[in-house]
Amino acid sequence: MAVRTGCTNFNTVEFLHALHLIRIATFKSSSILSGWAKTGLIPYNPEVVLTRLRRQTAVVRLSTPPEL
Repeated sequence: MAVRTGCTNFNTVEFLHALHLIRIATFKSSSILSGWAKTGLIPYNPEVVLTRLRRQTAVVRLSTPPEL
């Protein structure tokens, strides 16, 4: 946020103050629960990760030259 307003030079005290405000803005229960859900941990759903791995594997296989 400070960079957006033109401030690019933080001293230690300014950094710690900004860090505190950032933590307050980002560490919300809704953000934390959303993160757990997107990893498939709560509620437990391993398909979330397995589906992503299958997609990545498919992309890698498509870009690999065929064996002769």
